[in-house]
Amino acid sequence: MILRLFQKNPAFALLFLVAFVACKKNDPIVTPKNDEIVKTGNLNLNEILGRPTNTSVTINILFDQPEEVYWEIGTSSGVYKLKTNIYTSLKGVPTLADFTNLSQNTKYYYRTRYRTSGSNDQFVAGAEHTFHTQRNQGESFVFTVESDPHPYDKKGCHNLWLLTLQNQLKDNPDFMFDLGDTFGDDHNASTITSDEVKQLHLNDRAYFGAVCHSMPLFFCLGNHEGESGYYLLQSPPDNLAVYGNIWRNYYYPNPYPDGFYTGNLMIEGNPVGKPENYYSWKWGDALFVVIDVYRYASSGEKPEKWDFTLGKVQYDWLKSTLENTSSKYKFVFAHHVRGQGRGGITNAKFYEWGGYEENNNSYTFDTNRPGWGKPIQQLFKDNHVNIFFQGHDHLFAHEVLDGITYQEVPMPGDSTYILGKTANGAAYTSDVIDGSGYIRVTVSPLNIKTEYIQSYLPKDENGTQKNRMTSFSYTLN
Repeated sequence: MILRLFQKNPAFALLFLVAFVACKKNDPIVTPKNDEIVKTGNLNLNEILGRPTNTSVTINILFDQPEEVYWEIGTSSGVYKLKTNIYTSLKGVPTLADFTNLSQNTKYYYRTRYRTSGSNDQFVAGAEHTFHTQRNQGESFVFTVESDPHPYDKKGCHNLWLLTLQNQLKDNPDFMFDLGDTFGDDHNASTITSDEVKQLHLNDRAYFGAVCHSMPLFFCLGNHEGESGYYLLQSPPDNLAVYGNIWRNYYYPNPYPDGFYTGNLMIEGNPVGKPENYYSWKWGDALFVVIDVYRYASSGEKPEKWDFTLGKVQYDWLKSTLENTSSKYKFVFAHHVRGQGRGGITNAKFYEWGGYEENNNSYTFDTNRPGWGKPIQQLFKDNHVNIFFQGHDHLFAHEVLDGITYQEVPMPGDSTYILGKTANGAAYTSDVIDGSGYIRVTVSPLNIKTEYIQSYLPKDENGTQKNRMTSFSYTLN
């Protein structure tokens, strides 16, 4: 890859190589072999929350030895009036439990109690953590968004990603989004094994487990997760897409339709089951919609133009979700407009997303999507979507099209602080900023405040570069 970069853009390739070496030199935690677990966090008592509702939340916990485990829960720190049943957790096998019968719009404190399976030891208490159930309308809250950690290749600096995750936790968000290119890796899609895909997903537990014990994780599929329609068709069920879906569901609890969440109703054949790939829910004054721009594009490894599609079933669900909500604010999340290409609003005008041909600007949506009605961008406009969040391009950019904000989300672990802007900045039309970090969004009854919070390793801080500094913000009334 470096050789190809040097041939195409020598200056950029040199910057990439220098940054990679610098990151690894200052990143002693990272193990060099793909088959070793990254020891950034604790893979024993590793807790990740997901699927928060008005009366429940799901915890996925991982131990490195057999344990008996239960949880104490309360509404005051150190006071736990609720207790779950005792579960038996096997070594290296995630245990899922639901905290149920909770009160809406309430902050909860909890801790894990555990002991070695079969012993008469006292139950050990883990650290106290928190979560919040569904906010009422009129309640203010915070959520965060990151994209493209790339811990599986040379783009992602592990220590900087961990720092960005810790920065998000300090904002006390009700939940966080990761917009993909997180687990990877489709670079050897035809030869990768299920065990290799499992290891890639397990590696990230160390990072997410360090913070998602107190901010539930919502995951959105990226192109490098490999869960595409094309890969699903390759020697099923022995292919990258199936492996990725299995191990993603195994280690990370994403939503599925259950009365609180809506989404993909399809139950795919064994061993996938519920794909958990697109979903929506309401929280406070906001509607949240996560879409999958890859699973239904089956024309090739790298679909183009009209080949990229949400599929009619997902499109109809998106249309119904946007049209049948009374929420004041509407947020939509995807890895990227149309799945590939570069840029935000320039991409949003074409093919299924915008309806126009890129080469001659003619409107051909009705021809290419007969019976669908309108392109995705028109759906957004007619239903007053406030912000569309995307990643893929590894930089911060803020654009507006038809009154809709297109928010490109930066990498959380780019230790060069410039790679994304150098490579893809020209594809954006306004407010393009380099750096590494995440997006913080504060939702209140009066407005939406969106901020770009930058992350800097301690060695890179100076008078103008401070970790957790706000480098751009805007408010939508």
